[in-house]
Amino acid sequence: FTRARDVNDGEKDFLAQLIGYNQVDLQYEIGLIPRLRLSGQLYDSDNGDERLKRSRNNHLVSWQIDKNTELQYRVSGHHFQGFSGDLFVNQLNALSAKRNFGKWGTLSVVNESETFRGSDNQRPDRKTQGLRYENQITKSLKLSTEQFRTDYSDGGYENVSAYGAAWQITPRLGISLKDVHVDRDEAKNTQRFLDYGVSYDFGKGVKIGYTFHRELNSQGGGKRNYRYEMSEGEFGGFKAGGSYDEKRIDNQRTTALGGFHISNTKPFDLGILKDVRMSFGYDSHTDQSLWKKETKLASFGASLFGTRVEMSYDQLMLPSQERAYDRTYKWIYDPSGKKPLQASLVYKSRALPGGDSIIVRDYDVSYKLNDRLKLNLTTETFPEKEKKDAPFGSILQPTRSRTYGVDWKINDASALTVAYSEIMDLAKRNLVRRSTGELTLFADTGSPLRLTYGMDQSDRNGNRQTRFLYQLSFDQQPGPNQTLSFLIGNIDWDDGKPNNELWNRWDIRIDYQLRF
Repeated sequence: FTRARDVNDGEKDFLAQLIGYNQVDLQYEIGLIPRLRLSGQLYDSDNGDERLKRSRNNHLVSWQIDKNTELQYRVSGHHFQGFSGDLFVNQLNALSAKRNFGKWGTLSVVNESETFRGSDNQRPDRKTQGLRYENQITKSLKLSTEQFRTDYSDGGYENVSAYGAAWQITPRLGISLKDVHVDRDEAKNTQRFLDYGVSYDFGKGVKIGYTFHRELNSQGGGKRNYRYEMSEGEFGGFKAGGSYDEKRIDNQRTTALGGFHISNTKPFDLGILKDVRMSFGYDSHTDQSLWKKETKLASFGASLFGTRVEMSYDQLMLPSQERAYDRTYKWIYDPSGKKPLQASLVYKSRALPGGDSIIVRDYDVSYKLNDRLKLNLTTETFPEKEKKDAPFGSILQPTRSRTYGVDWKINDASALTVAYSEIMDLAKRNLVRRSTGELTLFADTGSPLRLTYGMDQSDRNGNRQTRFLYQLSFDQQPGPNQTLSFLIGNIDWDDGKPNNELWNRWDIRIDYQLRF
């Protein structure tokens, strides 16, 4: 199994380490008496080719003397042998006891000894003794402390003293404190860790909090972190949430991440403005006082005298440390869609670094003369095309188009659609004219017959191309066992025919499916 690293497995690196080994793994758990349990693991592996042998063992005896008292004894070892003898040998013996004294608190004591040897070992033996004590002084106040002493065989030592408190001052307001001192011998660093936090619960999921962490180090490289946070929830008809997180390594580096958003959960009225909806969002990242990311999003919408007005503002920080902007304004004449006249006007200004602002226009107007006849007008300038890796998730196409259309429902079985478009490529200064018409017959039968006409005429660099399209198509209503459709079409070039095209081309396509 020499190609273990080539397998599609999350543990392929671990499997590669086992190449060449024969191994045995045993786990056990024994209940000697109702409150006395023995559990552990044995592991042994042998690589005969490289003359390597590794064994591990871990055993735990747990005795629940009574409901308030527990005693544990742990023994673990690691033995790694090679051709030259012992490479690494480690043995740990740990005894711990825990006693719950009720209102007087809970006390835990620990006594550990650990030895190391072998030609690859660089760690000294150690002996650790310590205790932990915590007490729920009142229903709202909890105190705790830890005191540990470790002595090393090389003369070094480590003393750890920790003090903590958690106080729920009111059902909504709480604070927490923790102070840890780590004192070591002169050859090693001395540290102090200070953590505190405060939080207030406004209800309905809205909770604000502040946490602070400070690490002092006698050898430099101290750290300071703090964070403001408001969990997402509803308050006063608005939904909001956000955070600000700053991390600092003394005299080296400071990074900050921030984000906030707020929006109204239900529309409201403000004077003549009805059905008001608004939102705001902010997201940022700085590193060494340099902007890595900054995004601002804002939107506002309201109904005014039966029409709908909407505005939005987007700002992005680009990798070049420059900002880009999108400002969008939209007006809808009849949001209900019930009036004969329908109009939607969109005006957008996009500003990108190194260029002027680009104006986007999207106007869509229609008028319904009666239940069967409707007139349409659509105008687009610099229409957007989705592109996920582009700023704002889209690119603007340098075209301007205008389309006039008529939709006529002759009767329940027949309909006629006619449209005329002009499309200008603003970059290449090319103009395309397009006329289309489609007559639908027998629509009420579920098997419509369509007659289609199209004309495309383009002027590119003084060269004109004109193409005519004629089609007859039929789609049979699908039956339980069969479907049928066919199309007969003709493309006729009047001028400007491409080299790979025929002046006059006929196309016939028949699709038939039968289930059996």
